[in-house]
Amino acid sequence: MNEEQTDKNTSLKEKEKKQVSILRSGNSKAILEILKELRTDGRNSILPEVIELMSGSENEEVKAACQSLLNDLKSQDSTDFLIAALKEPDYNNIRGELLSACWQNALDYHPHILLFADLLIKEEYAASIEAYTLIENCLAHLDDKVIVQLITTLTNGIGQVSEEKKRLIESLLGIIREY
Repeated sequence: MNEEQTDKNTSLKEKEKKQVSILRSGNSKAILEILKELRTDGRNSILPEVIELMSGSENEEVKAACQSLLNDLKSQDSTDFLIAALKEPDYNNIRGELLSACWQNALDYHPHILLFADLLIKEEYAASIEAYTLIENCLAHLDDKVIVQLITTLTNGIGQVSEEKKRLIESLLGIIREY
């Protein structure tokens, strides 16, 4: 690696450290400015900080700005951070918002389809609708083996849910079988 590249990497790391420091500062005005900056000049590696902030902040404007940023992600590499957060029990309080971000940013989540099926079964109704939509949007990318696993997961889970969610799952099973 040449000296210029090393300097650039050092500069990016320093910038990210400063951004993280501000995101953790509790200063809502500064946090909102950094969130705006991250839209054009942010790296995926800072997403865990944004998710943590969204989960822990009591400021509705900050939470909305975090949500908006996650909704507008364009890098496929960012999906790993959202999937990790969806699996993290510490983020149960924002699971619906994370699912919504996955749906809204329209990145490819098909490798995680069984996670979404599990969340559809286990989460509250509003989050289940988000998982339903994600599954529906991924169907075209699934091979037959995964579709069979998906049908099995949903069919096995149908006995564990409310009548309202049962109708949701039955609807989704109908769509999957038509594929």
